[in-house]
Amino acid sequence: MLPLAPWLVWIIPFGSCLLIPLFARIGGKARNYAALTISLITAVFAFSMVPDIFSGNTGVIEIPWISSSSLNVSAGVVVDSLSILFATLVAFFGVIIIIYSIGYMKDEEGKEEEGLTRYYFLLLLFIGSMIGLVMSDNFLQLFIFWEMVGLCSYALISFWYKKPESVHAASKYSS
Repeated sequence: MLPLAPWLVWIIPFGSCLLIPLFARIGGKARNYAALTISLITAVFAFSMVPDIFSGNTGVIEIPWISSSSLNVSAGVVVDSLSILFATLVAFFGVIIIIYSIGYMKDEEGKEEEGLTRYYFLLLLFIGSMIGLVMSDNFLQLFIFWEMVGLCSYALISFWYKKPESVHAASKYSS
């Protein structure tokens, strides 16, 4: 395992989603293939942790987040067989979904460029949040990533916000 792989596996898609609007300025294909490349890099880091399951190189990696005499909050990642399994599954299916999306959203290219930028931004944010969720080692991180997954799910479900049925599907309560 690369020593930073447990951190990079969720930080890369989480942080790189901010670059998607910059790639969109270059062009639609640059944006699409940047999202694909970012998800592939995430999958490589996720799969690089799989040998740690068999070598017994697991545990909790913590970095002090807020440290004072009265308050000690740390951010960490859990590296065990379950978290590595789910991180690799999320990363693998994230790549598959982005590959599928490039073909499926091809008809939307000319209509709504900013919508596709938002779509790929949310997809990468979802992948990073989901991997962060399964690898978090404390309840504060778990809560933050859980809420981010929910936000991305809501936004992705209501992607076509101009269609009433999409808005209705994304709302929790119907009126």
